[in-house]
Amino acid sequence: KGDTGATGATGAKGDTGATGATGAKGDTGATGATGAKGDTGATGATGAKGDTGATGATGLLSSGTAKGATPYWNGSAWVISNSSLYNDGSSVGFGTTSPGGQIDVVGLDVYAEASDQVQTSKSASSAGSSYWQSFTAGKTGYLSTLSVSLNSSLTGGLPAAMTLNIYSGEGNAGTRLSTQTVTVAGTSYYDRYFAIADPPLLTSGTQYTYELIPASVQTNWTVFQGTNPYAGGRISHNSGWDATFTTYVSSGTPASGLVVQSGSVGIGTSAPTCRLDVNGDVRLGLPTEPSSLASTGWSSAALIFSGGPQSGAANTGDNTDPLWMARYNVASDQSELRVVIGDGGDVNDRFVIGSMSNTSGEFSRTATWTGKFSVTASGVVKAAGTITASTTPDIAETIPAAADVGVGDAVCADPERRESVVRCRIGDWGVMGVIADGTSGFIINSYGKDVDAALTGQPLVLAGRVPVKVSTENGPIRMGDWLTPSSTPGVAMRASGAAPLVGVALDAFDGVNGATAREGTVLCFVKPGQGGTAELAADIAHLRDENTALRKENHDIRARLDQLEALVLGRHRQRGR
Repeated sequence: KGDTGATGATGAKGDTGATGATGAKGDTGATGATGAKGDTGATGATGAKGDTGATGATGLLSSGTAKGATPYWNGSAWVISNSSLYNDGSSVGFGTTSPGGQIDVVGLDVYAEASDQVQTSKSASSAGSSYWQSFTAGKTGYLSTLSVSLNSSLTGGLPAAMTLNIYSGEGNAGTRLSTQTVTVAGTSYYDRYFAIADPPLLTSGTQYTYELIPASVQTNWTVFQGTNPYAGGRISHNSGWDATFTTYVSSGTPASGLVVQSGSVGIGTSAPTCRLDVNGDVRLGLPTEPSSLASTGWSSAALIFSGGPQSGAANTGDNTDPLWMARYNVASDQSELRVVIGDGGDVNDRFVIGSMSNTSGEFSRTATWTGKFSVTASGVVKAAGTITASTTPDIAETIPAAADVGVGDAVCADPERRESVVRCRIGDWGVMGVIADGTSGFIINSYGKDVDAALTGQPLVLAGRVPVKVSTENGPIRMGDWLTPSSTPGVAMRASGAAPLVGVALDAFDGVNGATAREGTVLCFVKPGQGGTAELAADIAHLRDENTALRKENHDIRARLDQLEALVLGRHRQRGR
């Protein structure tokens, strides 16, 4: 057999054969990425309405209950009450069912003070040097207030100082828990309320004692009941007697407490005796005022007294004259307390200080009023007593003066200008006084017309003591010498003989230096007048005597001349014959 020949060329592709049978399923491929969210389908039709449920139980506030009734939980159930909290939809009342505004609070007691031990009976009085009363606390809390029925231990109800002590146990032998000084005035036995300055903590069922010790005793001052009305303690006088007292206990110390009782507000006191009773300092306004007030000068707070009824039974109208006081800041570190009385400078509107004949020491509208010092709205000042000025000891008034007039000058009436002064010179008789430095104890600012007006002229001392310029032109000045104007304008010197006077020297001055007169100042008691009047009177009397003698001599000469004339005429006639 021969060798295989070379492979021939590939032939043309034949037709595709029929599809074979499906192969076995392969492994699941990896999960592809999530496709985009399709559009929301249309809302389906509403289902049919279900059956109505059973009716619930009737609520707490059913129709027809009292207006403003408010529910509260009493610890076991909800109940309705409007005695403590009332709400009618427009106003809320605490402790009232008739609120007078949007919020009305009655009986606000921040620290919940309440009376504890009470003994009100009284039948006799005593003038002992002191007494104590024991009591048994019924509540645990702080003894914040003690009320005791008594009056002043001094005759006439004058204010009497007393020491008030609180002790543990019965009597004053136990531990002293609190001590303070109180003052009692008046002659009527009524309840005096003492806010305890350092309230001791009391324990219910434990006995304590209060003690009162007057500084001086001149009359009966305490009252008690002699039939043992109080079982929790006794008075020191007798084991069967008891003082008249009430203790008040609070749940906290009342030093900063706020109490509202029967329309009265107490701050720092648990027993307010008037509409607002404050035990402590009171501030009106803020330490830093709002910037909106900076340009006005006024404080943000003022004390304003509204108009009251006019005096007299027949005058029932309202007196609407303004009456208030407020702080005004004039400038940096310069403030004023401004008081406004009246609305037009009426002399009938006045600021008055006085006294009342009320021996209890409390404010009273029925006591007799006596005015002592007043300032009218027009600036007129009146006083019923002595006014003391602790400043320069002189009285002055302002007066126009020449331009060269200064402090310490002796001045005289200006001969050329009305109501004016110039410096005095020797021989000037119109001495007016001495010019002061403006610190006189009393200055009349002539025609000033405003309390803040500048001085309208030089302060001319009319009376009193003031420094005056002097010289030794007429010799050394001794204390007690009269002073008169010198040759130097405005400067005084020692007076001698008849001369106009400035006043009396109260200092000595010796300033001679060789032959030159020196100048200085001495304290002068101003007393303008005329000096040397006794010498002048003597001179006048002497001149009068001389005049009388001359008149007599003249009369004698005339008589002799008459005689001589008669003699000459007689001889002439004889010759003629």
